[in-house]
Amino acid sequence: MYRAARSLESSDSKPAKLAAELILDGGVQKMPGHGGRVWRTVSSKGSTGYLTTTGQCNCRQGLNRMPFLCHHRVAVIVMVEA
Repeated sequence: MYRAARSLESSDSKPAKLAAELILDGGVQKMPGHGGRVWRTVSSKGSTGYLTTTGQCNCRQGLNRMPFLCHHRVAVIVMVEA
């Protein structure tokens, strides 16, 4: 997982770099009782938490259905696949 996060750090993609920072700072936590599907992720400012899965996030970008992944989802995908 940390090796994957380190490789994201060298990416040119801003969401990938933010996802790496989120993982390495411990800002991605598995929610108990959800079968490993729901994760709590921390906002960039550290003041808000979001509920995130590999397919959805309740951050502003996730709720607006932007055409690209938010960094919270990128981080969760890495955590699930690691």
